Amino acid sequence: MTDHLQSPGALHRIEFSGTETDAERLARMRRAFREAEKAAVLVLAGSFDGDVTDPEALRDLTNLLLETPLPVFALPSGSVGRRGIPLMLAADQAVIGSETSIDGNWRTSPGLTALLHHRVGSSRARAVLFSLATDLLAILVENGFAVRSKDPAAHIRQVAETLEEDGIGRRIKRSLQASTELPLKEALAFDFWFSHNAQGGAP
Repeated sequence: MTDHLQSPGALHRIEFSGTETDAERLARMRRAFREAEKAAVLVLAGSFDGDVTDPEALRDLTNLLLETPLPVFALPSGSVGRRGIPLMLAADQAVIGSETSIDGNWRTSPGLTALLHHRVGSSRARAVLFSLATDLLAILVENGFAVRSKDPAAHIRQVAETLEEDGIGRRIKRSLQASTELPLKEALAFDFWFSHNAQGGAP
């Protein structure tokens, strides 16, 4: 269970352990955000398997991921369980390999309905939740939230290098958050203002 910078200034990677509790994971993630202050992206890797041990800690961790100005990528290894699903959906994008699968009754995962609605919209969320034949990962790929890759780690490294230039990753993340929360004209004004300041423009 290690947390480390894989590419200085570009990628901060957090390895999840299948043995840690939700509370331990939350405490580690809070430290990680402080340590990743200058990183271009944060990558959540390792075990996304297992059941929920502390619903409140999992809720707080999910909110932490949703609110951070740092782009977050999920890189699950193996199966994704009930407690891993909200963390995967709270990331900005999931990158999955051929071995990635959903384990157990994923519909009982806490926060699933709200997160699916947030990621794929109301109609698509209903289609996912009420269909017996739903392949959750396939739906997420189809909607652009998840990406399949033969080498997920290499894919994320390439994305991190792109998002590192001029802090574009953080700018995109903040603008996406604004566009979700604000009317269009206000979101546009924020995006132009943020872009102007990022390029060293005068106020």
